[in-house]
Amino acid sequence: MRKEDILPLAEYFISKASSGKNLLTLSREAKDIVLSYNWPGNVRELENAMLRAAILSTGRNEIEIDSLPEHIVRRTKDSEKLTYFPVTDDLSSLEEVERKHIEYVLSKTYSLEEAAQVLQIDSATLWRKRKKYGF
Repeated sequence: MRKEDILPLAEYFISKASSGKNLLTLSREAKDIVLSYNWPGNVRELENAMLRAAILSTGRNEIEIDSLPEHIVRRTKDSEKLTYFPVTDDLSSLEEVERKHIEYVLSKTYSLEEAAQVLQIDSATLWRKRKKYGF
């Protein structure tokens, strides 16, 4: 799923769930979470998450983070924590530091796509670097 399709689809699914009742919108924080999540289940997972959030947000005008599925919020927040960079005392080459950092991020994420997102590189680039470094 393309990044630019996520919010329009989410809003469509929310409006479908509210059908004539109070029209809900995503709060700023909820939008950030929805955009940051990798959506490995693709459109179906997004639809289910938005329908659930709409149901849990009955009586409100906005869907807040507490209405989103916990695994989505947790995984997104875990990805944000991965900005930690393991510092070493030795004078390593840039290539060695890159290898160690990629290995670290891969050990902390659930998929190559999520690791690529954290590293802010394309998943094909990550695949090539994994092949280059032998992991």
